[in-house]
Amino acid sequence: MTADVRIERENAAADDAFDVTLHYSNGMRGGSSIQHPRRRSRHGSFLLGTQGSFVKQTFDPQEMNLRRGYIPVDKRDRAEENWGVLTVPSGDSFGSGRVPSAHL
Repeated sequence: MTADVRIERENAAADDAFDVTLHYSNGMRGGSSIQHPRRRSRHGSFLLGTQGSFVKQTFDPQEMNLRRGYIPVDKRDRAEENWGVLTVPSGDSFGSGRVPSAHL
């Protein structure tokens, strides 16, 4: 595992951003990244494997929904802008598609 924890906001008193990458012995990697929205230049979270990848470019609304006391009956996020992108091999190239976020 590698991690980078840092302060990105000017005059901040506490760490406000991080990147974490998990490195597995079989070559797979997984990770997460949280950054101040105005400075965000990388994806929110990603999973990379030998047979595909999943990238989520937005923050998941689940935390804010839970703070508001909203617990969805339907476990999928209907707002497509919150979905991630799954990319997998398709013949000699790769195919990509948006995947609904699941609320656990």
